[in-house]
Amino acid sequence: VAPPPILVHHRQAAGGHRRAVRTGRVRFDMSNNFRHPPLLGVNLLRSLAIRIARALGLAKTLFFHIARVHNDNGRMQSVFSGYEPCESDVFATVYSKSGTNWALQVIQQASWRGEADFDHIHSVVAWPEAPFDSVVPLHDSTVRDASPAGLRTVKTAFPSEYVPYSESAKYVCVLRDPKEVFVSNYLFMPPALGLAGVFSVDEWLDFFLSDGFVVGSWAAHAAGYWEWRDRPNVLLLEYREVVQRPREAVRKVVDHIGIGPDLLTEDQFEEVVRKASFEYMKSQDDRFGPPINPLVGEGGTPVMVRRGQVGGSGELINEEQQARIDAWAISELRRFGSDLPYDEMFASCNASQPFDYFVR
Repeated sequence: VAPPPILVHHRQAAGGHRRAVRTGRVRFDMSNNFRHPPLLGVNLLRSLAIRIARALGLAKTLFFHIARVHNDNGRMQSVFSGYEPCESDVFATVYSKSGTNWALQVIQQASWRGEADFDHIHSVVAWPEAPFDSVVPLHDSTVRDASPAGLRTVKTAFPSEYVPYSESAKYVCVLRDPKEVFVSNYLFMPPALGLAGVFSVDEWLDFFLSDGFVVGSWAAHAAGYWEWRDRPNVLLLEYREVVQRPREAVRKVVDHIGIGPDLLTEDQFEEVVRKASFEYMKSQDDRFGPPINPLVGEGGTPVMVRRGQVGGSGELINEEQQARIDAWAISELRRFGSDLPYDEMFASCNASQPFDYFVR
């Protein structure tokens, strides 16, 4: 019978954080769970503010204000201010709704030999710009100290100009067709924030193609990390590659972050592949999903892992809207001086013919 896991709570105390040893099974558990935060907390206040704004017909105004605050240049510069990445850091620099949780899961499971155990991914992965409670802090070394590989993961959707770069750290980025990103974002973000039905598809598309989109510009993000692609400590994957060749994509990440056969056997590698699969991650949605909106409950909160398809933006947007996104992306990439081959990577995709794939 396997011994029970060591239970690790991230908790600031007078003597610092409690540390786990590197031997035996370890389960990470936040004292205030990200997915199910305390009823009387910031999550409730945010939900109440949005509910009141909706009742007054001011939901869009409030949301645009939230977006301006989120994208404030000073705030974005302050998030990583003074932080020096080190060799134990693996940055998952993935734009929102572009395979973030797949990347986090692969890095985490590989670092723990396929046995990473956590109540929520943000009990083990730092997310410095997150507007939520119960995310492991950037400077918390608990996970790194306990990891068999001595690694910890940092999630960020920031453009490269706001992310600290060091030759010592590792960076993993996934690029996804912005048409698919838009569809996934529209079906996820408004409901997650209590704004389901507030924005039409056309209104959200106008917002997505603006300079002030709530999670920043897809083009700015893609251009920045495309420019980094030849750096030896940067791995750039295309979403379709993750879908069509999942085992190869996992192997690339594992090799890139320095997990060799001395740390990961072939059987353990297969376990990492299994736990990064669409089927497994969909069955574990509670470990990857957003905080439950206390005013709508779990039934009104969108799932993180939705359909498991790629190339299917036609489910929501018509050909004219698809062409509009393509034209915008090409124009913006040109404005940023990027040589990212958009036509080859994304514009030629048949958006009405989905392929089986992983994570939404």
